[in-house]
Amino acid sequence: MILGRAVLAWGLVQQPLLEDCANEVRRWAEMGRPTTLGEVLLARGYLSFDRYQAIVAHLRQQYLAPGVPPHIQQATQRVPAMHPDEDAMEIRNAHLPDLIVG
Repeated sequence: MILGRAVLAWGLVQQPLLEDCANEVRRWAEMGRPTTLGEVLLARGYLSFDRYQAIVAHLRQQYLAPGVPPHIQQATQRVPAMHPDEDAMEIRNAHLPDLIVG
């Protein structure tokens, strides 16, 4: 949720595209194949890896500071950092059900 709000606030992704990504995350979860909003944004090419990492770093710097309400800190901690050797498309494809592949 916090990642979605950030990319909207900074004008990085338009709301209809973000909503479609959020719906995809829900569909994967319903199929027992959890994925993250970040993985979907990267896989679709809406964010580059470097931009995603910069967003995560900024969110953590802003919202893991003393005095920030605990629920905001917890939401920020749930935004996963990815490693440069991770390929969002590979991660996403690993979660694709057989009926969608091909």
